[in-house]
Amino acid sequence: MPSPSITISLIQNHIWPILVLMLFPILWYDVVYFVGI
Repeated sequence: MPSPSITISLIQNHIWPILVLMLFPILWYDVVYFVGI
């Protein structure tokens, strides 16, 4: 069983790319909306 610190670091390494992939489309639509394209 891995130590808690290793588990937390692995979770963070997997969560950040997921958050970026989830938030990027939302931010992109906001930019397109405000720019008026």
